[in-house]
Amino acid sequence: METDTISGHRLHAASDAAVFRSRFEAATGRTIDAVLSDFVDPAGIVLIALGGSIPLGIATEASDIDLLVLLRSPDCLRMPRAGTPHVLFAGNYASSDELAIATAVVRSSNVEMDVQFLLTEKLSQLLALLKTSRVALSFQQRQLLARLRRAWPLSPEAWPSAVVDLPDESFDIHCAVQSMITSYRSLVDARVAAEDSFWLSLAMGRHSVEKAFEAYFASRGYSYLGLKWLRFLERRWSDMTGVERGRLPAPVAVRGRELLFPVAAPEEVLGYLMRVEELVGDVRRVLDSNLRFRLALDVSPFVARPRIISGGRP
Repeated sequence: METDTISGHRLHAASDAAVFRSRFEAATGRTIDAVLSDFVDPAGIVLIALGGSIPLGIATEASDIDLLVLLRSPDCLRMPRAGTPHVLFAGNYASSDELAIATAVVRSSNVEMDVQFLLTEKLSQLLALLKTSRVALSFQQRQLLARLRRAWPLSPEAWPSAVVDLPDESFDIHCAVQSMITSYRSLVDARVAAEDSFWLSLAMGRHSVEKAFEAYFASRGYSYLGLKWLRFLERRWSDMTGVERGRLPAPVAVRGRELLFPVAAPEEVLGYLMRVEELVGDVRRVLDSNLRFRLALDVSPFVARPRIISGGRP
């Protein structure tokens, strides 16, 4: 008989929402609804979803539980006082412009839960803005939208219309372009740093590689993978081979992983950056295979002028 232990719960290995709920209750002795009742009036909840590494298949026994709770109104929140059992932290965000209005960290039987409370109305407004040509998302907004997109619904109710709209490509295009711009900029900075700072040049080159991978993942519908994104690459390897349908070519994935952890001497740094530039170019070509992504990249002045990379200083 399988048992959940403090040192290694089995929540990370859940195959779907129903299995997760069952294992959660066995591990903590509480239902998810009971946990959330400490923070919010149940009548105000539109949807409870499990985001983060578990639905992505990259969680471990030490992973925390990422819960996303969509609310009808901020009035249904009732944040507990300091010292409430199981609650490590609870607070409202200072900015009223963000998608999440409050957050809490809860620990029950050594299972740690990171709970984000979101307003459904703000989610609908944000997705509507994404379909316009001029919008900039904050890191928190990108993270939460990406988590919602791949989340498992834990509520019996159907997904609200706001969440159903998430598969729209607008969000993926926004994140891919933003990551690609950062990749190019980091590569330019790496070339400049190579003149007087070997270690900084390597660090910026690595950052360029990581952002290029992020751009690729965003183009495939995975706009945020967190710090465990390399495990995602390894576990999705069978879906990453070949070049059909714009998938990342296997040699690019292999070379990219090597470039993330460079072993080079100072005199080899320019050669390393040339290999990074090749990788960034390969990822750009994969993104360009989708017309909408190519058009979005072409209207970005920084991405549209890659010659500034090889030319040294921008």
